[in-house]
Amino acid sequence: ESGLYRSTATCLYGYMDDEGKRRIINPETAPNVVLIFNLFIKGYSLKGICDYLQEYEIISPLAYSGIKRKDITNPNPYKWTTKQIEKIIKNQEYLGHYIKGKSTSRFKAKKKIRVTEEKQFIFKNRFEPIISKEIFDLANSMINGNKQNSGITNPYQGIVYCGICGKPLRIQRHKDSKGHYEERLVCSSTAEIGKGSILINDLNEIIQNELFELKNIILNKKEEFMNIALKRINEINIKMPTSEYKANMLKIDRRINDINNYIKNLFEDSIKNGLPEDSYKKLLDEYLSEKNVLETEYKKLELLDEDNKSNNNDLKTKLELFINSIDNMDDDNILSPIILRNIISKIMITTFKQEENKNILGKNIVIYYKTLDPLIKEFIGGSHDK
Repeated sequence: ESGLYRSTATCLYGYMDDEGKRRIINPETAPNVVLIFNLFIKGYSLKGICDYLQEYEIISPLAYSGIKRKDITNPNPYKWTTKQIEKIIKNQEYLGHYIKGKSTSRFKAKKKIRVTEEKQFIFKNRFEPIISKEIFDLANSMINGNKQNSGITNPYQGIVYCGICGKPLRIQRHKDSKGHYEERLVCSSTAEIGKGSILINDLNEIIQNELFELKNIILNKKEEFMNIALKRINEINIKMPTSEYKANMLKIDRRINDINNYIKNLFEDSIKNGLPEDSYKKLLDEYLSEKNVLETEYKKLELLDEDNKSNNNDLKTKLELFINSIDNMDDDNILSPIILRNIISKIMITTFKQEENKNILGKNIVIYYKTLDPLIKEFIGGSHDK
């Protein structure tokens, strides 16, 4: 397949063709693409972005195309759909790439058939990018983790999950006992006992304290941490082959699934058969403890598998990004989407009844850090129950 750009009647939203039929940035619509990415990484849902664009009368791709072609009229040029927003966020062409073979024609059916991404031809860095790779990767890591369409801004979109079922927590807004609105992250699972749930303000406080503690420990011993980290990175590339990582990861994944089923059955037994609270709590703690150990081991193997395929320079770049994010972290930006996602891979939340006060739910919060999570946990003394 040739990587030569071929001009079409409708150019990609954000771009335009110059007189030589070369793709260049469109100053009218490219800022809208940037706005969509920025809104999403700030925590706006797909529906929330649609509402924002309509409120500020940002013209949609379909309407803009019709205006330029002068053959289509649109009664509502500012109406966007969540599919349009998701399509823009996932489109690698905003990185400056050129993709060919996205669809194929079937003569008898007289229609185009969408081609899977694996069968498309991607020619990288052919045009001026509208979106940086850092922002693109960040947005896509978020959209793959959570596609909630509530319209409420979720600052933890795509990184906070239920410690019981592994589903992403969704944001809900409700009134407290005084009639004030408050926002809470909750699991979509039907099980009531143990499912992840936490007020946004409470999680903000926990994450702020944890990250400032992380900053204090690592920066005070920066040279020691870097030496250990670089040594660990050098060791990673001489470990066992990828096939062995995959086999061990599969075993761990099966065991984790078994534990999830055991926990589910435990909940049902507690609810239906009145399992004593002490027995329930003891069994739940044992299952969660084993699950946390397995997830940490899985993360280690995942890290080794991922980094075994890359070279030392890639890992050193990730390490530098992690350190720079910690170094630049302050009261104003500590909860910003970029800082959070440069430092944290995911957060797992589980609730449980406290023996001293069963009306108040305790919370188990485990934070997984980016790239070198096991090493970071060792260095700062491990994760803490909140």
